[in-house]
Amino acid sequence: MDNNAARNVLERNIEFLLYFAERGMADKVISIIDEVVDSQSFSTRDIEALVNWVLEQMEVMLLKKTGKTEIQAAIAFIDFDMKPRQVDLLRVYRRLQEYTFS
Repeated sequence: MDNNAARNVLERNIEFLLYFAERGMADKVISIIDEVVDSQSFSTRDIEALVNWVLEQMEVMLLKKTGKTEIQAAIAFIDFDMKPRQVDLLRVYRRLQEYTFS
């Protein structure tokens, strides 16, 4: 599977990825990405680009649903008033960032 094919598969499943991300299930999001990405044929740079693309797509979907990107809001306003959903999204965002550099 090449980069474009992997992106197409992830694009078709982006709603599921967002569903899991909204519930703080970073490991489930990563396992789905792992299933799509064959680590033997993808460079670290390719995987990082795909994960960043997934994050961007999730933010676009959040923007359509809520009028703002809650991932960005969670990162920008780390305080005690954060909604549980924002904390979950922030956890997923950070976990995905760690994943790109592992």
